[in-house]
Formats: sequence, C-alpha cells, structure tokens
Amino acid sequence: MVDLAGPGMVFIPALLLGGLLWFGRLWSRSAGVIGIAGGVLLFWWISRQDPSGAGLVTTYGGFLLLSVAVSIAAAELYRPSRAVRILL
Repeated sequence: MVDLAGPGMVFIPALLLGGLLWFGRLWSRSAGVIGIAGGVLLFWWISRQDPSGAGLVTTYGGFLLLSVAVSIAAAELYRPSRAVRILL
C-alpha cells in the first residue's frame, strides 16, 4: 500500500487537519490532534506486518515529530491572508 501511494501518505492528515491544532477553539484543537495522531496511527497500521529492526521510539517518534512540523507549517494555510485583512 505504501509503495503505491508513496511514503508521504501518512502526512496527509497532519497537513489537512494538523494545522488546526494551533488555534484557540476546542473543536479546532481536537481536529488537529486527530490529524496528527491519525497519521501516526495510519503509519502503524500500514507497517504493523513489516518486521523491521527499527525501534518503536525511533520510527513512530520520528513520524510524530515530522507530523507536528508539518502541522505547524499547515497552520499558515488556515490564517487569513494580509490582503483579505486589508479589505475587511
């Protein structure tokens, strides 16, 4: 499954929903946590049959940190642009 879609597939939930974590409302923070945790859980579900020698902390911790970094960058997608603020 990962070979067909690419290894970056597990970051899609962090990109689409993770950016909402950095806003103040409860619903947006909940959606952000679901997006970040969902990507890591998706990666675990896809790779649970793979008997690799990498440690759990290294593999899933690394994907968790990368998901948080992607969500920080994605937060800019949800902010209104400066041009829109000037018009309002």
